[in-house]
Amino acid sequence: MNFFENALCDLIDLEENLSTALIDVDNGDAPQQEVTEKVHELRDIIEEFKKIHIGLVKQDRLMNELAEIQL
Repeated sequence: MNFFENALCDLIDLEENLSTALIDVDNGDAPQQEVTEKVHELRDIIEEFKKIHIGLVKQDRLMNELAEIQL
């Protein structure tokens, strides 16, 4: 699997865990900290996606410039 497939699997797992954690917090079975930790994990994954997206945008721009030069 590549980075994006792994990240997507991580996001799906995190969403399932976050849903369960929210239910547990609502029922008083878990502390709010559990949900906070899941939200921080989600933010970390999103930041990684942003970094890679920026890199891909730069790469695409450079490839377009190169194609124009070659013409």
